[in-house]
Amino acid sequence: MTYYKYKVDISDIGVDYQDSGAWRCYGVEAFGNNLSELINSATIYETDQDGGTLDCYDMDVAESAVYQAAKTILKVKVDKDELM
Repeated sequence: MTYYKYKVDISDIGVDYQDSGAWRCYGVEAFGNNLSELINSATIYETDQDGGTLDCYDMDVAESAVYQAAKTILKVKVDKDELM
């Protein structure tokens, strides 16, 4: 079994989106021992207004605003050494 210093699971990273379809917000899940490992392992997931998951994908293919918001959250966790 592998243990990591950080495990992050944030359901709303502060970026919302609505087009002609459903409203959605973005979350991030990641694990690792440092910021680089967190970013490399991060998964972005889109949640609709009813709490259902619409999509999930690697952080490196997320749109810029989502990527930056997730990266900022991960960096803050490491900077504050917030173990989860």
